[in-house]
Amino acid sequence: MTFKSLLLIAVVAAAGAACAQPPPPKPMTAPPPPMAQRKKPPAEEVARINKACGPYYETLCHGLVSHERMMCLRAHDAQISADCRDTLAHLSPHPPRPGE
Repeated sequence: MTFKSLLLIAVVAAAGAACAQPPPPKPMTAPPPPMAQRKKPPAEEVARINKACGPYYETLCHGLVSHERMMCLRAHDAQISADCRDTLAHLSPHPPRPGE
């Protein structure tokens, strides 16, 4: 092999390796605020949820509170009343919890 051939092989191999690199990681986003700093749902909204979905707290989502309870109720969609389902569908948006 000639020097030019070896040089050409080295350049092609280096170019292939450069193209095979994974894309750079996405920039980090700010972590969610601590639980104490999160906005709580309005009292009227909590009362509406409790009225519509209260009977299911113990039967379907025993021991769960807050966001976990809402997620549990949504997971049992077929077992809750239309009123509870409608109330959950119209909740005001809240910041996502850690791990969402």
